Amino acid sequence: MEIGKLHVLGNEKGALRPQIDTCGLRGKWDCPERSVVETAGIVAGKQTGYDWESVYDLRFSAAAAYNSHGERYQTRCRVRSRQIRMHRYGPAEVLALETVDLPPVGPNEVRLRMLAAAVNHSDLEIRVGNWPIRRNPPFPYVPGLEVVGEVVEGRGAGTRAWTMMQGLGGVRAERDGGYAEHVTVNEDAIAPVPSDIDPVDLAALGLAAITAYGGLAKIGPLQGKTVVVTGAAGGVGSAAVGLAKAFGARVVAIASHNVEGADQTIGARTGEELSATLGEHSADGVLDTVAGPLFRPLVKSLRQGGCLSVVGAVGGSEVTFEVYDLLFGISLTGYASEELDGAQLRQITEVLVQALQSGRLKPPRHTVLPLTEAARAHAMIEKREIQGRVVLVPDQRFARFV
Repeated sequence: MEIGKLHVLGNEKGALRPQIDTCGLRGKWDCPERSVVETAGIVAGKQTGYDWESVYDLRFSAAAAYNSHGERYQTRCRVRSRQIRMHRYGPAEVLALETVDLPPVGPNEVRLRMLAAAVNHSDLEIRVGNWPIRRNPPFPYVPGLEVVGEVVEGRGAGTRAWTMMQGLGGVRAERDGGYAEHVTVNEDAIAPVPSDIDPVDLAALGLAAITAYGGLAKIGPLQGKTVVVTGAAGGVGSAAVGLAKAFGARVVAIASHNVEGADQTIGARTGEELSATLGEHSADGVLDTVAGPLFRPLVKSLRQGGCLSVVGAVGGSEVTFEVYDLLFGISLTGYASEELDGAQLRQITEVLVQALQSGRLKPPRHTVLPLTEAARAHAMIEKREIQGRVVLVPDQRFARFV
């Protein structure tokens, strides 16, 4: 029988102050977030000025605790959390908020309290069924390829971290995704995040920046080089523009409108237009998110020893180029975030954090919405009502963005 509640409250700094209401019972209690609570200290009295609250139901059975009559009880904590779930493919409306019981954290796992989770176009493709979920059975399914949060259980409790891919959400769906108040992952799949980095700014960079970095790394050192970025107004493209500039490159953006941070923007929509504007042997590297008909003039644009790195193919996966261009010593390669593991995430995160802290890298334009409005976020993206990235935050944190 449920007889008590543990209220854990906190602010933007992550400070925790628990209040325990055990309906007259006294004694020991056991809760998955106990280590964090004990670190903060138990504080009695009225709590004010907090931005979020997690409520856990306490249940008692024999052993380790006693009521006012001296009867012995054992305490255990049933952790309940809210998630965005879908039970079938379909329109944005299939995304629904549900409250679930979280399973205990296993060996070598950590549990994050979500601070910010970016929405990716992959989430939309999976939701409508274009990219089927490979898990059997596929539903219920929690979307979200990435999340920034605070570790509330497991190694590093009380610190901030983020994680992405590696079976989190996505088509692999080995774990529930980031559209949730709490996310549980393997402890090796996370990267630490300094407390002075705004979690929303980091989430706005997110997987897009990780993918952009991986693609740019294939090109090599960028200082003093000319780099062309296609789809430069999109999530990966805009992140690539910012990163390439941060690493000292001259950036030519291919987009339908001027791209902030780029040295030059070309609005070509066809291969012929791009060829006429970009010319031949004008670039040292290309970060391509489009492929399709733009691929041929992009290859032509490379100088001797240049490199084209593909990270996407929104313009089509079938491409053409002249084999003789390869005789100039150019290379064609690519990067996919499916390659990402914890070690690589930690290495790239360190670079991104340093660039953010130094001011060389700015978070892209983004819109913040509460977790409960995930369906609305999907609908707005599909209707092209939002430019830039969309970041979901817990409802309690959303008030500061209004």
